Amino acid sequence: MENEKETRTVTIPLSEFEEMRSKAAQYTALRNTLRFEVEMEYKNEMKSISELYDKYYEKYSESYKRVKELESEIEYLKCELERCKSRKRWKIWKR
Repeated sequence: MENEKETRTVTIPLSEFEEMRSKAAQYTALRNTLRFEVEMEYKNEMKSISELYDKYYEKYSESYKRVKELESEIEYLKCELERCKSRKRWKIWKR
């Protein structure tokens, strides 16, 4: 069969094996440490972005409310102006 894999046995000195196992453990520890640091950095960045978003959304909400208040005030003043104009016309016509 062509697809069968060939298995070989290799003998290495115990000291070499221990050294390889030690390096593998160091590599795993380093990888886990780096992964943890990257995750913490990511969480801090996301927290910062979230805080900025909340702050600017709050300011936007306040500004939006103020704009609506000003629009309402403008409408009121327009109505008052029209009322004053019509009263003035009435006074002129009455004379």
